[in-house]
Amino acid sequence: TLRGIGNPPLSQPMSSAAQRSVVIVALIAAVALWLHFPSLDAGLAADDFLNRAMLEGRYPVPRSPLDLYAFLHRQSELAPLMDGGVVPWWSHPDLKLSLLRPLSSALLWVDQRGLDLSPRGQHIHSMLWAVALIGSYFLLARRLLADGAALIATAILAFDSSLVAPIAWICNRTALISATSIGVNRNLSRMLFQRTYFFVEPQCTLVVRHACALHRVG
Repeated sequence: TLRGIGNPPLSQPMSSAAQRSVVIVALIAAVALWLHFPSLDAGLAADDFLNRAMLEGRYPVPRSPLDLYAFLHRQSELAPLMDGGVVPWWSHPDLKLSLLRPLSSALLWVDQRGLDLSPRGQHIHSMLWAVALIGSYFLLARRLLADGAALIATAILAFDSSLVAPIAWICNRTALISATSIGVNRNLSRMLFQRTYFFVEPQCTLVVRHACALHRVG
């Protein structure tokens, strides 16, 4: 056969070590989800109510599905937001509360308007992103370390308390989405090694801090 004369096989089967790593990462993710299981009953909190008002057309100023994190986008919106009780009357005239989160905004729109999910369903959605984060972080770690060390690093991340907020608080799911991209995109992760100050989300800085430590070890 072609393989018999030294040509590589058309497809390489997953090694037993790689299979074992996949199983362990799955177990780590399962334990992490079990620890966060109570968040399924957390309901809505803080900015979740503002996002819902935007999607239902009850927010004092209109918002598009891609702009749900723009709570106060421009100066002309200050008066109607004061009248609606969103910002206090003593707010500074130049106050702005606007974040660029188009993907997170779109997913909130899909949750509520597209799929009509309950808050419990939205928390399940957030948990899926937590699983994606754990998997993507392992992919990043194993590029820098041996599999055993990468698994330990992944467990440290998965059980870190900073994941409580983005899983239990629907609006803060954006941190899971942003952090997941770090492990998926190799070029992005290299950039973050040098420019960690670009991120203010604590979960993103957690991943960057872990990644930088792995980079020094590797």
